[in-house]
Parts: sequence; structure tokens; C-alpha cells
Amino acid sequence: MKGQMHAGRRNITLRKGLTVVQFVLAIGLTASTVILWNQLDYMRDAKLGFDKENILLITPDEMIGPQYDALKHKLLQLPGVQKVTTAPFPGWTHVFLNSSKPEGAEDQYLMTYQVDYDFLETLNIPLAEGRNFDKNRPSDQEGAVLINESLALELGWAERLGRTRQGGVQCRVIGVVKDFHNATMKRRIDPIMIGLKQPSRLPSFGKVIVKMRGDDVSATLKRIEQTWRTFSPDHPFMYRFLDGEVDQFYKRDIRLGQLLNGFSFLTVIVACLGLIGLTAYLAEQRTREIGIRKVLGEGVFGIIYLFCKEYVLLVGIACALSAPTTYVIMQRWQDTFAYQVDIGWQPLTLVGLGTLVITLITVSYQFMTAAVANPVQSLHHE
Repeated sequence: MKGQMHAGRRNITLRKGLTVVQFVLAIGLTASTVILWNQLDYMRDAKLGFDKENILLITPDEMIGPQYDALKHKLLQLPGVQKVTTAPFPGWTHVFLNSSKPEGAEDQYLMTYQVDYDFLETLNIPLAEGRNFDKNRPSDQEGAVLINESLALELGWAERLGRTRQGGVQCRVIGVVKDFHNATMKRRIDPIMIGLKQPSRLPSFGKVIVKMRGDDVSATLKRIEQTWRTFSPDHPFMYRFLDGEVDQFYKRDIRLGQLLNGFSFLTVIVACLGLIGLTAYLAEQRTREIGIRKVLGEGVFGIIYLFCKEYVLLVGIACALSAPTTYVIMQRWQDTFAYQVDIGWQPLTLVGLGTLVITLITVSYQFMTAAVANPVQSLHHE
């Protein structure tokens, strides 16, 4: 900092120590970034139990409730529209909490979805057993329900169909749906019961869900908006796509990943600059030693190998210090997710090897310059 160069073991040790600290930070941040994006990619690519492509979620207003059936009929006539339904999906907004007593169980609160007949078909949610709601069976409006596999497992029902539940009304289980993630993968799939909506309660609960064909989505979207405005001309047409809605669950984690990308890049650059400074300093301090070794017959690559061994040791120390700390920190971050990808040894190992390669290239270049220099110039004053 004073612009002076002082030789000595103490100064060399301090410089090497600072270089190790820089590499500990660089390796830790880079490995953390890799682990974070592996987790996010796993969640975004995981099978959620439903189709999320080309699914439009429209937020209804008070004008839509009484007109929902007419709106659905009009939307289904549009080119590019395959299915229309309504449900409080995704997430838990507007989901009922019903106090119900399952057969053979104590009183408990149940998550209850109020949906339309076409909910399962629109999102392509498969049935594990039983049947779906049927428009040709008026009795389905009188207490018929579906349950998911998690609820059936929790209740311990070996024979699930036909079981009854008592709440405000008596309910009859007609089918079991495969588990699907109705919220972020940070939480486990909740046991839920699915019942048919009451038209008068629609717009207070849920969204209008439209499944579109993949071709010419923008034109289909314009036609949907025009149809919507004929039913609700005084309110804005508010919509989102389901795949975007799912990504919103991990918005904060994605931002964290982007920040780590930037910090990792800067830390690697700073560590490399520190390494360049250290190797330049050592090359200058050991110029005479290099010259003597060349006079005694040491080859260029032998000299480079001799000095590179020290830096391999420094990187090894940095990896040994960084790996357990990074693993513990990222494991605690992953503990916020109910579904996790195994951290494994690959991220830390690959980042360590990458750091070693960068170190060897940097050190080799610095000492190559000193090793190929004419030894007469470094020893002429001896």
C-alpha cells in the first residue's frame, strides 16, 4: 500500500494467506451458485402432476359470477380454445377450510377446492381410481367429492370409494386424483378434497382457467379478451399464464441466483488478480534463483512445475476450507424446500477443478515469462 516492495518470509506468508482467503470465497460462491441453480432447475422441470403449458389464468370480477356458464360457452366456441374451467388454482388463495369428520377419524380441518366439472381435463390431472364429476348425474351436485392420494393415505382408507365425510353436508367420495402440486415445492402436497363449485360463489373464489392450443397464442388471447369484455366491459382484463405463475413461486430464489452469479464472477476476477499479483511478486523475488536453475540445466517446464506445486497446495487448502462450509450453508437453504435435489460432490469438485485449472494457467504464464528470459540478464551483477 506504501508502494514499497519488501522481501521476507512474513510478507510471503501474508500474501499467500490472503490469496487462500480469496479462493475460499470464490470457490464457495461459485459452488453455491451451481447448487442453487440445480435446485431451481429441478423444481421448474419437475413433474407437477398437471400441464402448465398454454394455460391462461384470468382473474374474475363481480360481473362474471352469474354469467360464468354463458362466458364458458362463448369461450369454448373460439378457435384456439380447448377447455375452460374454474378453480382456486394454483396456490391456496380462496381455498375453503372445512371442519369435516372423515369416517373413522377425529374432527379436522380440510383443504377444499371448489372446481368446475372440467377441472381435471383442463389441467390433465389423472385419476388414480374412481370417476370424475359427471354433468349427467345431478346427484354429483349433492355432496360428491374427489380426494387426492395424500388425503387417502392420511386417512388410511384401503377402500376409498364410497366413503363418506360429514361436515355441513354429508359427502361421498367418488374418485381419487393423483397428487399434484397446487403450490410451491417448498411445501409438501397437502391432503385436499375437491368439490363442485356453486355458480353464485364464483367470482369470489378462484380463477377462470382457459386451455389454449399452442399455435397462434397471441391471436387466441386477443379473441379471449374481446369475448371477456362483452361480459365485463368496465373492468380490466387481468390474466397470467400458468407457467409464469409457477415461476413466481421461486421469484426470490431466482433473484438470489442472479445476485450470486454476479458476486461469483467478481470474486473469481478479484481472486485471479490477487493470484497474478502474488505470482508476479514471487517471480520478481526469485528471478536470480530461476536464472541459476537455468544455468545448471533446468528446463523451462521443470521450473514452471517446481513453482506450480506451491499453488496447487494453496488451491487444495482453499477447497478444503470452502467445501464443508458451502455444503452446510446450502443444505440449510435447501431445507426450506420439501423436495430437494441431492447436492452431491459434483458441484464442489467441478468448481475446485476449474479453480485449479485457472490457477495453473495464470501461474504458468507468469513464471513462463521469467523462465524463458536470458539468465545472463538476471545474473550479470553477481
